[in-house]
Amino acid sequence: MLLLSSFLSFWQLSSVDIEASEDIYVADAVGYLRHDPFMVPRHHLRKPHYPASPHPFLVPFLTTEVFEVFGISIFTARFVQSFSVVLTTGVVMLLAFSLSRMVFTAVLSGLLFTTSPLVIRFGRMAVLDPVLMLVYAMLILWSWRMVKKRGVEGYIFAGLVGLSLGLA
Repeated sequence: MLLLSSFLSFWQLSSVDIEASEDIYVADAVGYLRHDPFMVPRHHLRKPHYPASPHPFLVPFLTTEVFEVFGISIFTARFVQSFSVVLTTGVVMLLAFSLSRMVFTAVLSGLLFTTSPLVIRFGRMAVLDPVLMLVYAMLILWSWRMVKKRGVEGYIFAGLVGLSLGLA
C-alpha cells in the first residue's frame, strides 16, 4: 500500500506548473532560503504586509530545508506534501489495524485512502493541507490509543480533542 501511495504521490509531480495557491508557500520558502531580511514568521490579524509570511510557517520551513538539500524545483516544492500523504497512508493503516485487528481492514482502508481522488489531487499541491492531514491522523491514532489505555478519562480527553478539532 505504501508503494502504491508513493507511486501516486510522486509520479509526474513536476509535470504541472505551480498554481496560484501554491505560489505563496513556495515564495515564502524561497524567501527563507535566501535569508530575506523582511521574511518574518508571524501571524497577522489583518492583511499582512508584503513580504512577511502570512501562513503557518512549518510548511515553508520544511520546504526550505528540502530546497537546501535538493535545490529549487517544482518537484522539491511539492516533496514535503507528497511525503506527508505517504506517511498519512501508513497512519491510516495503523489506525484501521488497531480498531479491527485485521490486516485486510488495514490494507483496504489504506487502499481507499490512497486512491481517493481528493487525496491524489490535493496531496500533490504545495499547500498546508497534506501536512495538516498527517498531523490530524497522528492525533486521532494517539487519541484512540489513549482511550484504550485509560478508559473513561481517555473518552473525555478524546471528546475534548474532537471538540477542539471541530472548532479549529
